[in-house]
Order: sequence, then structure tokens, then C-alpha cells
Amino acid sequence: MQANFSLPQKIATFQSWFEVYKVSEGTFAICESGHWDGAISYLIEGWNKAVLLDTGMGFGDIKKVIEQLTRLKVSVVNSHTHFDHVGGNHQFDEIAVFDDNFEIENLERGYAIEELKGELSKERLFKPLPKGFDLKTYRILPSKPTHLLKHEELIDLGDRKLKVLHTPGHSPGSICLLDTKSRELFTGDTFYLSSLLANLPESDFLAYSRTADYLASLTPSISVLRPSHDDSRRQPFAESEFLVRLEKACKNIKAEKANFSSGVCPYTGVKIRDYRFEGFSIWVKQETE
Repeated sequence: MQANFSLPQKIATFQSWFEVYKVSEGTFAICESGHWDGAISYLIEGWNKAVLLDTGMGFGDIKKVIEQLTRLKVSVVNSHTHFDHVGGNHQFDEIAVFDDNFEIENLERGYAIEELKGELSKERLFKPLPKGFDLKTYRILPSKPTHLLKHEELIDLGDRKLKVLHTPGHSPGSICLLDTKSRELFTGDTFYLSSLLANLPESDFLAYSRTADYLASLTPSISVLRPSHDDSRRQPFAESEFLVRLEKACKNIKAEKANFSSGVCPYTGVKIRDYRFEGFSIWVKQETE
């Protein structure tokens, strides 16, 4: 299937940390390419209001960026609640997350500096942190969800509707958002062009595989993927055909037909199998195989 998308247009660099791209009409990718994690948040505008999908790592003032991009009322939707997607949550009044205990508890407890200090190493930073950022006090403040999302719930922005798709695997309450008009699929950490993490303590590879089957079945109704992490191309999109490839990859892993190399996850220190495919790889816990 031929992908239907245009190349992103760089708008500006904000606070020397955030790079902002207009990726489609009313849609902006807010990239943190100065960190090896390459987190991307998305501002999705409608006529009446806007959604901010994730709030990044908390290094810069993402709310100020949003205020420079739109005058609409903005509510946050979290694709999931790992630290690199909720860093600016506390700056916003309305926060929606999938109705899952793991995700809710993550938001409400926040992240302490002890959990985050590894992200501040020189090896993980590609440019200086924002002016005024304090390495010693960095933490992610707790935030409380004001709305709990359900599978296939519609978020109405006026002329745009975003359908919530529950896509567990990377985490139990992971979601994607499907723009029913433009057919853009905002994939969170369910898919991006790098190593997909199905190996974290809260991850579930079998759930990931079921999610891959589900998303592959939706491919004809998807024009382009908008992942929540950057890749070496510095371009926030991927062809929808990758969902079919992801489904096939998971099937081959389950059937023990995929090649892998053994290693240790740099995040958890746990042994993994790294299954490599064209354009992406999948990390799976060693003990589950």
C-alpha cells in the first residue's frame, strides 16, 4: 500500500532543546533529539480544542512551547506512563491515560532522581540541557489523571476525532491514537524504527504479539505512522506497511523461526534476546523463551 504523507516542515527550535515540525495540517511533532531516547510528543489540533500526546522527558518547559504553537485549550493524553512520556504532565490541568492500574500508579507516584540519573550521563546527551535545568534536583512530579480512557473511545476535537486503541505489550496500558479523518496512527512506543522494548518488567511479549495482529488488520485504514521516538532520519513518520512487518516478526519469534543475538538490556540489566528485522528490532526477556 502506498503511504500518503508529506515530509515534515521544521518550524523552529524552542528553548534550544525542543525541535518542532509540522507533520500534517494541525499536527506538530515536538522532538527531543538532544537525548539518545529521542522522545517525540505531538500537538494535535482540532477546531475546538487540542490534544498533547505525551509531555516528554521534563528537561524543558513543554507548556511554553505549546502556548507558542496554539491558542486552543490543550489536554494531555499519555500513550503510556514511562518517564520519557510524562515529564511535563504536572504543567497541565487535564490528563487522560488508559484505565489500567500500572499506568495510573506510575502517574500518581512520579519518578525520583535515583530512577532518572542514568539518563543524564554524557553518553546519552547530544547537546546541552536547557538553561536553568538543575541536574541535582531533576525528577518527574506526580500527576493525577482526570480522565480514564477506554478502548475505541473517541476524543472529539471538533473537526477531528481521535480513536483510542488499547495496544498492550510494551506496557499494560499502552495506547495508540487513530485520527479517523487523516488516518494518521500515533503509535506511542508500540512501534517506531528502532529497538521495540517487550522486555521490561511490565512488558508482555504475547500481548505485544496480539497487538501486532490487531494493528496489522487495521493497516488498510492507516495512511502513516507517527511514532513517539525519533530514528536516525530525524523524521517523525513511518510507512503503515511496517505494521504488517511487525505482525510477521512476532509470529516468527513465537514459532522460533527468527534469528537473535543474546545481550543485556541497558535499562534493566536483564538478559534479553535481540531479534533484528528490516527497519526495527524486538527485545524479549531471555527467560520467556
